[in-house]
Amino acid sequence: MGDIPAAIVHPFSQLKSGFRQVFCGYIAATADGHYNAFMILKPVIWVAAIAAALLGIAQIVPGIEVTGWYAAFITALVWGLILLLVRPILTLLTLPINFITLGLFSFVLNALLFWCMAGVVPGFSVSGFLPALEGSVLLTLVAWALNVVL
Repeated sequence: MGDIPAAIVHPFSQLKSGFRQVFCGYIAATADGHYNAFMILKPVIWVAAIAAALLGIAQIVPGIEVTGWYAAFITALVWGLILLLVRPILTLLTLPINFITLGLFSFVLNALLFWCMAGVVPGFSVSGFLPALEGSVLLTLVAWALNVVL
């Protein structure tokens, strides 16, 4: 038998992005089994930055209200869960219309998810579709900047 290559023993060991980065990064174990403190802090920093961004967006966009830090923190957690669990399924289901609109329907999908999140989280409210569209675009820009920095 001899030595079996590591890629055959553990097929995700060579994967640098995607599943391993999203899920295993939050577990905070690297491929060689060592723990990295930044990997543990990355989701905490992300949630705190999104919460701060939500408070800022509520000040900029009329029609979006956040009552305080607690509501912003809970909203950031719910937004992260929506992005992780709900949006991929809805993106797959709306793929034909997204293809026809050359990807512009993804803005509508994000706005609808942002608007629906207001019904779930107490202390966070969105008064209509246009504020939801503006807020989701601004929040997406902040999340993009966070992914570049982190």
